[in-house]
Amino acid sequence: MSRSGIDAVKAYIARQDEHHRHMPFKEEFIALLEKHGIEYEERYVWGE
Repeated sequence: MSRSGIDAVKAYIARQDEHHRHMPFKEEFIALLEKHGIEYEERYVWGE
């Protein structure tokens, strides 16, 4: 990462609590896999 991106990363991290109030991490992760056409079996993703 370049120094120019540090402020953007800090802001992204600072917004995580608010962001995950709207979409839980598990939902967001599954949406990301699906968006990129990555096949998965949910039982293996979460180890449940």
